[in-house]
Amino acid sequence: MPDLSEASAGGSSSQSKPFTLPVEIVENIIDHALFSKADLLSLALVGGDWVKRSRHQLFQTFLRHLSLNGFDEILSFSSVVNDSRNTFDGKILCGVTLHADHLSSRDGLDNITLLTYVVIPFLEQVVVTESIDIKLSRGYSMGHCARALWDVVFSWTSLRYVSISAEFSCPGVVATFITSLTNLHTLSINATYLISTIPDSLTSPLPESFRVLRIGPCGYSLLSWLARFEGSANPIDHLALQIDSGSDVAHLRNFIVNHKGIIHLHVSFHDAKMLHNFSHLLSTLKGLLAFYIHFKFSSILGYSRFIDDLVSNIASPGLKLLYFNVPRLVDCIDDEEVIVETIYERLAASFGAQRDRVQVGLFQRSGSW
Repeated sequence: MPDLSEASAGGSSSQSKPFTLPVEIVENIIDHALFSKADLLSLALVGGDWVKRSRHQLFQTFLRHLSLNGFDEILSFSSVVNDSRNTFDGKILCGVTLHADHLSSRDGLDNITLLTYVVIPFLEQVVVTESIDIKLSRGYSMGHCARALWDVVFSWTSLRYVSISAEFSCPGVVATFITSLTNLHTLSINATYLISTIPDSLTSPLPESFRVLRIGPCGYSLLSWLARFEGSANPIDHLALQIDSGSDVAHLRNFIVNHKGIIHLHVSFHDAKMLHNFSHLLSTLKGLLAFYIHFKFSSILGYSRFIDDLVSNIASPGLKLLYFNVPRLVDCIDDEEVIVETIYERLAASFGAQRDRVQVGLFQRSGSW
């Protein structure tokens, strides 16, 4: 086989040159890695003609929604951003997913270092227009890294879908962010706060497009602030809750009593003891159209008494859908027919002959969740 690094011309040897693939072949190789972010990140580090095409495919396929789910992905992304041959200035992204555990590290690098010196400076150069999903472990707390990240995130005011799991100094920080999002549609929040109060001076209106709120099992104090917005000033009509032993339903009570516009309600119970504290609140939701209940605990006593407690308190004349999702227990004394009959009996007590207009569903899964 001839030596590809050398060529002869007129009987004399030319200076050795590194062998390079034709651009068309390079682009074909990169295009075959189109759906593997790990491969594209590696190819972007090769250099030369590989950089531009790899970078282009990363943005077109993955970086329109930047997903950094855990330490390995953060580390891989950081290696590309740190390469001086790669420039990402002025990019617009549809979304960002960032899940970071502060304990993760390798070879002297950890998530806090990578976020502080690579990821956050990168995010400062882009605009995110559609969605964010950010989850920071409590180890970040109120440190410089977290503050710098939220300064950037809170500047993206055109977001429609926001999901946050983190720790903040107070719910007022989140409340201020909410009121700045003129296009907000869905907020999913599971936050812990060092101080739970919100100042009365925070009176900016809610976005008119705000429809869906998912909350818990932490961070219920935000609901007391949302309870200040009554009638048409509060456009939220879909509410999803995760309730466990640490959930403060007093804040939920303030919200439901003052805001009766909820028409779709999804509730996941992680603790049977919280059922009674919640069930009596149903009587205030007169406009409820659909109610979905998830039991994420197991009980050898069965579920009839829990369902009995909930259904007995439903007072919405327009209810159309009622769904229960429960674990199937080997030693559960209640079978599906018994539970469904219990539901219909209680509906009849509340709605009389009109009980049949309500569509009832019961789903059972093997084992506890």
